[in-house]
Amino acid sequence: MSTAQSGVASLSTGLSSTNSAVASLSTSTSTGISTATSSIASLSTSTSTGISSLSTSASTGISTAQSGVTSLSTGLSSTNSSVASLSTSASTGISTATSSIASLSTSTSTGISSLSTGLSSVTTVTNNLGNSTAAALGGGSTYNPATGTVSAPSYTTYNANGTTTTANNVGSAIDNINSQGIKYFHANSTAPDSQALGANSVAIGPNAIANNAGDVALGSGSVTAAANPTSSATIGSTTYGNFAGATPSSVVSVGNAGAER
Repeated sequence: MSTAQSGVASLSTGLSSTNSAVASLSTSTSTGISTATSSIASLSTSTSTGISSLSTSASTGISTAQSGVTSLSTGLSSTNSSVASLSTSASTGISTATSSIASLSTSTSTGISSLSTGLSSVTTVTNNLGNSTAAALGGGSTYNPATGTVSAPSYTTYNANGTTTTANNVGSAIDNINSQGIKYFHANSTAPDSQALGANSVAIGPNAIANNAGDVALGSGSVTAAANPTSSATIGSTTYGNFAGATPSSVVSVGNAGAER
């Protein structure tokens, strides 16, 4: 009996422990369910917030994308406009360049034509000058248009001794004439030149001097003096008169005082 009571007491203790465990399990289960419910509520709130944020972000992204597309469309429109302007500018530039090249070609052609005409005129003038120079020199001088040169003339001068000298330039020919004289008229001397000082006077010979108008001085050192009127002259016992020299206008001298001929 005592043993049975002891077993009942143990069973009662065990049931009490079981009840306590069940109560703890119920409490834990209730707490877990409450916690799960709270977590589910938080998850629902987070999910709702995330979906709302995602919706807002998506809406913002789509709006931004639409703005980008609009900007891209505007940029493409501006690019098309720029390409069109570039095409127009290039076309205008090419047209202007073509016109300028055509004008340059025309100007160059005109310039070459004018230059050719100018050169032709210069050639004509040069030939005329060469020919006129050769003609002025005489002495067989000629002009060669191919080389632009004038050939040397050939002048024959006559010496005082009757011989001739050939001069191939004007200066030499003049020097020969001054020193030797001209054909039929010569003076072989190194004395000073003659002087015809009076109007219409003539002086021929080295250092011959015709002082007065109309005088003639002939020969080396001949000098004329003032005319001495002489109407008559007595030779011996005979007087000769009615001389033409009664009113002389000038004189002829073939000598000088102290060097009469």
